[in-house]
Amino acid sequence: MKYENFANKLDVIRAYDFEFSKDAYLEGMIVDKGWIKDPETGMNLFVGYTVHVMEDGGGMGRVGDTAYVAFE
Repeated sequence: MKYENFANKLDVIRAYDFEFSKDAYLEGMIVDKGWIKDPETGMNLFVGYTVHVMEDGGGMGRVGDTAYVAFE
């Protein structure tokens, strides 16, 4: 995976919502990394970072939420 070893738990990262725009992003602390599971079925969806959102550059009201950022 391209960004699997980019960061670790408790690191703060910035993830962009759109490939060609730096205006929409979230910034937050990594609370876990690995398989992201479906909350209802528990099935593995993708591997990535679980992030506690501290800043929402897109203005979507995500501060304080948990977000999931794929490694790729």
